[in-house]
Amino acid sequence: MQLKTIAAIATPEGHGGIGIVKISGPLSISIARQIFTPSILNSKTRMEEKLLENPKAQARGFFHGFIANPARGQVLDEVLMLVMPGPHSYTREDVVEIHCHGGPILTRTILALVLTQGAVLAEPGEFTKIAFLNGRIDLTQAEAVMDLINAGSQNELEIAAKQLSGELKTRIETILATLTDIAAEGEAAIDFPEEVEGLFQKEKIIPLILNDVVTPVEILIQRYHQAQALGKGLKVIIVGKPNVGKSSLMNCLLEKDRVIVSDVPGTTRDFVEEGMMIKGLSFILADTAGLHETQNRIEQIGLEKTREQIEEADLILFVLDLQTGIETEDKLIHEEIKDKKFLMVFNKKDLLEANGLIKQYNICVELKGSPGVWVSAKYSINIEALKKAIFDALSEFQTPLYPEVYVSPNFRHFQCLRQCLESSHGALNAINDGLPVEFCVMDIKNAMGSLEDVLGISAKQDLLDSIFSRFCIGK
Repeated sequence: MQLKTIAAIATPEGHGGIGIVKISGPLSISIARQIFTPSILNSKTRMEEKLLENPKAQARGFFHGFIANPARGQVLDEVLMLVMPGPHSYTREDVVEIHCHGGPILTRTILALVLTQGAVLAEPGEFTKIAFLNGRIDLTQAEAVMDLINAGSQNELEIAAKQLSGELKTRIETILATLTDIAAEGEAAIDFPEEVEGLFQKEKIIPLILNDVVTPVEILIQRYHQAQALGKGLKVIIVGKPNVGKSSLMNCLLEKDRVIVSDVPGTTRDFVEEGMMIKGLSFILADTAGLHETQNRIEQIGLEKTREQIEEADLILFVLDLQTGIETEDKLIHEEIKDKKFLMVFNKKDLLEANGLIKQYNICVELKGSPGVWVSAKYSINIEALKKAIFDALSEFQTPLYPEVYVSPNFRHFQCLRQCLESSHGALNAINDGLPVEFCVMDIKNAMGSLEDVLGISAKQDLLDSIFSRFCIGK
């Protein structure tokens, strides 16, 4: 447990019926003794007998009384004080909550009073971070707290609630236990090749990896996509070289002028997002800066954001210019997205009706892409066909394939699960190729590491800082 005692206002800033000042740490009850005076109703209760006279006593629950400045004896407010001795609290430390009237000046004054008694102001998410570090929750549950607060729909709320209950943790731990057993058997086969018979048999290990690792990981990855469809919406981003018609295409799909359109290359330097629906399926459509080489620092920032969007995309609309055909920039973009799901969109159909087919064929052959969709963003030609192609490419996420779809990873978990899946396939390939057991064990351990990252086992400080910095102060 930590040595310091932290405090913060745990309710939103502003006027309200109730304001809560939360304190956690070894000095919590001692601070409460200094600033809280029980009312007459409490004068003969366990509050006075146990809490005020013996700070180590395990008094718990709500107590009625007054908050006063001990230096001047000035009463600030009539309050309810909730006492939760550790380890039976949110942080597993002694926790005190002061429930006062919800005025911003009043809550700040009480917080300042608490700080003068030895507490320090909590950092964003520090209460939840302490709960994680003290083993009360794992990292998936800690992240679910923020997801609950930020839920924008009933579906997102249910997903976060399932994750907070520990269901995702349980599923990850089950897969991790299988990998641990496989790794242990592999290491035994390496260390005692002549003493232990029947270890690490291909006929046993391959079905185990396929059924107890690959399949459940693939299901969780699928559920991530389903959760996106049910929650915020699937992310569809438009990429291409500058001046290929990306912004015009976005305006056509949205059926409104959402993005500035210009003949000047590089007009879009940041990404622009907008929600849309196709046949009841929810999407977030994003226009991005054209990918190209540049020395302009502002454009470089826009390109970095484009690459971040590519990483998060469920589908990429790769826009190509039928007039220019394939160019070096198109090839470089294809290299960046070739491992993602993408749909080729051949723009400026209106300019090349005659020889466009030849150029389209040449592009598809050179980039090894699908036939894609011909459009004219300028004249809104064939846009409905493009919408249908988008829907068809992602329609697998429209209806949940599994009854418990709400047990769903977030994007960070999704990235770790993909790494786990890649390592698991590497282990299978090593076995099938007849490589020494060491190669398989190395991939299995990599898969284990990816799942441990999901749960926060041996999590690095920079990862924890990144996650908890997104929390509000007081949570």
